[in-house]
Amino acid sequence: MSIRAHVSKLTLRLKLPNHGSIETQGRLLPIQVGTSAGRGDGEYKLCTADKVPVNRVYVHGEKRTEVPEKDLRRYVQGNLKNDEPEVKKMLTPEEYEKVKAAKKSKLPKDIVEVTVHSSKVDDQIWPTSDRKSFLLTRSEDDPEHATAYDFLSEIISNPAFTVLTQANIRNSEAFYALQIWNGQIVMQPMIFTDELHPHEGYQRVVDDKTASNAFQVGKALMQEFDADAYANKRLAAIRAVEAGAEDAEVVQDTSNVSDNIMAFLDAQV
Repeated sequence: MSIRAHVSKLTLRLKLPNHGSIETQGRLLPIQVGTSAGRGDGEYKLCTADKVPVNRVYVHGEKRTEVPEKDLRRYVQGNLKNDEPEVKKMLTPEEYEKVKAAKKSKLPKDIVEVTVHSSKVDDQIWPTSDRKSFLLTRSEDDPEHATAYDFLSEIISNPAFTVLTQANIRNSEAFYALQIWNGQIVMQPMIFTDELHPHEGYQRVVDDKTASNAFQVGKALMQEFDADAYANKRLAAIRAVEAGAEDAEVVQDTSNVSDNIMAFLDAQV
């Protein structure tokens, strides 16, 4: 099955001070399969009992009369915990246009300029699930870009470095960390740094015996990876309901390893 490109030609660039840049291009492909609206966790529309779709209307909060959309204005809501919406500030049409303009990225579209940092910054960033991850393909028919792709991949894959960017992808600006997955460059969406809670760090100090035992336990418990074991069973159940199937019981493995680490390790000999 072919994957539809999110961006047909994306430029990935690492600037070299006073020496131009290292640049590659490729197709940007989504890693995650999209959810089709109306099927399996998508959006369910409303209709009448005789299968006629209905339209949504706006009603005056006090008079309970219908208000045409052209007569409505946007507002900034106050206390979100109030049962009734609180109009903190009503925006004029001109102000709302400025808000929409402010939302538009000022960065160049589909040109990703990356920066290299020490991997120590990994404790200051965190991925988000609010956006999709993307894979940048390697241009096989362009030797220069292919060479640059491999060179940048070496930097990205080195555990000493963390490669970051704030980029405008298809008119949507976001913060990304670049990683290597299946040998190819991936853009992993991250939470903006000012949206992270300031959690305190913890300096782990582990003695050699504990470290050795932990490694042995992990090695003894290591299993072959079964992709089906991590499939979205909840979504499968939803789709089964949509298809009219009977409920299927999901069986989970509830077995536990003994809490006695040393006894467990002795049993492995």
